Amino acid sequence: MGDSVIHPGAIPIRCLETIGDRDIQGLSDVLIDCVEGGASVSFMHPMSRAKAEAFWRRVAQGVAAGERALLVAEDVQGVCGTVQLVFDWCSTYPRTNRTGPMWRRCWCIAGRAAKGWRPR
Repeated sequence: MGDSVIHPGAIPIRCLETIGDRDIQGLSDVLIDCVEGGASVSFMHPMSRAKAEAFWRRVAQGVAAGERALLVAEDVQGVCGTVQLVFDWCSTYPRTNRTGPMWRRCWCIAGRAAKGWRPR
């Protein structure tokens, strides 16, 4: 998949095929920011850095195993949002008898500092 930019001035969106320590830090920043801002993202306030990093390390294992895809949006300050696609494998497609991926869940997390975000 790799890096891609939709149009000039757009926030770049990348699909991470591997997740390193720097990525974990940026993703953790966004998750903590969301939880502190009251977002409903399956975590309760207070959100510790250790808990956030542990979550993203588990996600990284899922990415490495091919169980999920992780997309990140980045602005000049780093990661400002993320989307996860969690795969489930269906046994057959109708009429083709092939196995293949099927989206089971999709999570989207965007930090308060994301470009253009304004509280309501």
